[in-house]
Amino acid sequence: MEELSMVALSGCIWLQAFVVTLDTNSFTYPQVILIWGNFVAFYMINLILSAVPALQMYTIMFRLCSQPSYWITMALIVAVGMGPVQAFRYFKNLYGPSAINLLQQIEQTNGCTSLCFQILIISLCFQILQRVRDDP
Repeated sequence: MEELSMVALSGCIWLQAFVVTLDTNSFTYPQVILIWGNFVAFYMINLILSAVPALQMYTIMFRLCSQPSYWITMALIVAVGMGPVQAFRYFKNLYGPSAINLLQQIEQTNGCTSLCFQILIISLCFQILQRVRDDP
Protein backbone atom coordinates (compact mmCIF):
# COMPACT_ATOMS: atom_id res chain seq x y z
CA MET A 1 0.00 0.00 0.00
CA GLU A 2 2.90 2.35 0.72
CA GLU A 3 4.18 1.80 -2.81
CA LEU A 4 0.85 2.84 -4.29
CA SER A 5 0.71 6.01 -2.22
CA MET A 6 4.30 6.86 -3.20
CA VAL A 7 3.46 6.36 -6.89
CA ALA A 8 0.46 8.69 -6.51
CA LEU A 9 2.51 11.32 -4.69
CA SER A 10 5.30 11.07 -7.26
CA GLY A 11 2.79 11.49 -10.05
CA CYS A 12 1.44 14.64 -8.41
CA ILE A 13 4.96 16.08 -8.11
CA TRP A 14 5.73 15.28 -11.76
CA LEU A 15 2.43 16.72 -12.98
CA GLN A 16 2.87 19.88 -10.91
CA ALA A 17 6.36 20.45 -12.32
CA PHE A 18 5.20 20.04 -15.92
CA VAL A 19 2.04 22.16 -15.49
CA VAL A 20 3.99 25.02 -13.94
CA THR A 21 6.70 24.72 -16.60
CA LEU A 22 4.22 24.84 -19.48
CA ASP A 23 2.17 27.66 -17.92
CA THR A 24 5.21 29.90 -17.55
CA ASN A 25 5.58 32.39 -20.39
CA SER A 26 9.16 33.41 -19.64
CA PHE A 27 11.74 31.82 -17.39
CA THR A 28 14.19 33.29 -14.94
CA TYR A 29 16.91 31.36 -13.17
CA PRO A 30 15.09 31.43 -9.80
CA GLN A 31 11.95 30.02 -11.43
CA VAL A 32 13.84 27.16 -13.05
CA ILE A 33 15.68 26.42 -9.81
CA LEU A 34 12.47 26.45 -7.76
CA ILE A 35 10.37 24.41 -10.19
CA TRP A 36 12.91 21.68 -10.90
CA GLY A 37 14.62 21.99 -7.51
CA ASN A 38 11.32 20.94 -5.96
CA PHE A 39 11.34 17.92 -8.25
CA VAL A 40 14.93 16.96 -7.36
CA ALA A 41 14.41 17.67 -3.64
CA PHE A 42 11.40 15.33 -3.60
CA TYR A 43 13.48 12.42 -4.84
CA MET A 44 16.49 13.22 -2.67
CA ILE A 45 14.41 13.48 0.51
CA ASN A 46 12.49 10.30 -0.27
CA LEU A 47 15.66 8.37 -1.09
CA ILE A 48 17.25 9.51 2.17
CA LEU A 49 14.13 8.57 4.16
CA SER A 50 14.00 5.22 2.38
CA ALA A 51 17.48 4.45 3.66
CA VAL A 52 16.48 4.75 7.35
CA PRO A 53 15.45 1.31 8.65
CA ALA A 54 13.42 2.69 11.57
CA LEU A 55 10.94 4.45 9.29
CA GLN A 56 7.98 2.89 7.52
CA MET A 57 9.36 4.06 4.16
CA TYR A 58 12.35 1.73 4.38
CA THR A 59 13.48 0.77 0.84
CA ILE A 60 10.22 1.88 -0.83
CA MET A 61 11.82 4.42 -3.16
CA PHE A 62 14.72 2.09 -3.95
CA ARG A 63 12.29 -0.61 -5.02
CA LEU A 64 10.10 1.81 -6.99
CA CYS A 65 12.93 3.55 -8.83
CA SER A 66 14.36 0.21 -9.93
CA GLN A 67 11.11 -0.84 -11.63
CA PRO A 68 10.44 0.21 -15.23
CA SER A 69 6.70 0.18 -14.50
CA TYR A 70 7.19 3.09 -12.06
CA TRP A 71 8.80 5.27 -14.74
CA ILE A 72 6.20 4.27 -17.33
CA THR A 73 3.46 5.18 -14.82
CA MET A 74 5.06 8.59 -14.25
CA ALA A 75 5.12 9.24 -18.00
CA LEU A 76 1.48 8.14 -18.31
CA ILE A 77 0.39 10.35 -15.40
CA VAL A 78 2.02 13.36 -17.04
CA ALA A 79 0.58 12.54 -20.47
CA VAL A 80 -2.94 11.92 -19.21
CA GLY A 81 -2.82 14.89 -16.84
CA MET A 82 -1.43 17.31 -19.42
CA GLY A 83 -3.54 16.13 -22.36
CA PRO A 84 -6.76 17.95 -21.42
CA VAL A 85 -4.84 21.06 -20.36
CA GLN A 86 -3.02 21.26 -23.68
CA ALA A 87 -6.19 20.54 -25.67
CA PHE A 88 -8.06 23.29 -23.82
CA ARG A 89 -5.20 25.74 -24.38
CA TYR A 90 -5.09 24.86 -28.09
CA PHE A 91 -8.83 25.34 -28.65
CA LYS A 92 -8.88 28.50 -26.55
CA ASN A 93 -6.08 30.00 -28.66
CA LEU A 94 -7.74 28.81 -31.86
CA TYR A 95 -11.24 30.15 -31.22
CA GLY A 96 -10.71 32.99 -28.73
CA PRO A 97 -7.11 34.13 -28.69
CA SER A 98 -6.03 36.78 -26.21
CA ALA A 99 -4.01 39.83 -27.18
CA ILE A 100 -0.81 38.08 -26.10
CA ASN A 101 -1.65 35.04 -28.24
CA LEU A 102 -2.27 37.27 -31.25
CA LEU A 103 1.06 39.02 -30.77
CA GLN A 104 2.86 35.68 -30.44
CA GLN A 105 1.24 34.40 -33.64
CA ILE A 106 2.19 37.56 -35.53
CA GLU A 107 5.75 37.37 -34.26
CA GLN A 108 6.09 33.75 -35.34
CA THR A 109 4.64 34.27 -38.82
CA ASN A 110 5.81 37.74 -39.85
CA GLY A 111 8.94 38.41 -37.82
CA CYS A 112 7.52 41.76 -36.74
CA THR A 113 9.86 44.60 -35.66
CA SER A 114 9.57 46.54 -32.41
CA LEU A 115 7.74 49.41 -34.17
CA CYS A 116 5.28 46.91 -35.61
CA PHE A 117 4.73 45.51 -32.09
CA GLN A 118 4.10 48.97 -30.69
CA ILE A 119 1.46 49.62 -33.32
CA LEU A 120 -0.13 46.21 -32.73
CA ILE A 121 -0.20 46.69 -28.97
CA ILE A 122 -1.84 50.08 -29.31
CA SER A 123 -4.45 48.71 -31.72
CA LEU A 124 -5.14 45.73 -29.46
CA CYS A 125 -5.55 48.05 -26.47
CA PHE A 126 -8.10 50.05 -28.42
CA GLN A 127 -9.94 46.85 -29.35
CA ILE A 128 -9.99 45.73 -25.73
CA LEU A 129 -11.28 49.10 -24.57
CA GLN A 130 -13.94 48.98 -27.30
CA ARG A 131 -15.09 45.52 -26.08
CA VAL A 132 -15.19 46.67 -22.46
CA ARG A 133 -17.19 49.76 -23.39
CA ASP A 134 -19.63 47.81 -25.59
CA ASP A 135 -20.29 45.03 -23.06
CA PRO A 136 -23.03 45.86 -20.53
